[in-house]
Amino acid sequence: MKLVLIGGGQIPGWNFDTKDDNQDLYETEKIDKKIVELSNKKSPKLLFIGTAKKDNIIYYRAIEKVYTKLGCTVDMLDTIKEDISKEYLIDKVLNADIIYIGGGNTRFMLNCWEEIRIK
Repeated sequence: MKLVLIGGGQIPGWNFDTKDDNQDLYETEKIDKKIVELSNKKSPKLLFIGTAKKDNIIYYRAIEKVYTKLGCTVDMLDTIKEDISKEYLIDKVLNADIIYIGGGNTRFMLNCWEEIRIK
């Protein structure tokens, strides 16, 4: 198992919170390629967890576009909308080759995770 922790950096399609018009800025390309390489899989499965941005679908779509181009199949774990069964959570996590936890409001994310009710 490998753990890669990064912070910051912009990806295409998720820069709408910046004041400029550069929506195609891609600062993490080398890191993203290395993450896929570290999976040691030809077509890795990436699980995106975007709780810190309140499971924002635009953020997910941006990650999906970037990592699909890198050969991944991309799925999302929505931790906010509904109760999560233990089996569902285990299945999602154990079937992923890469787990990508997006940035944002860390306090919000941790509070949500603490409150997750597993059936």
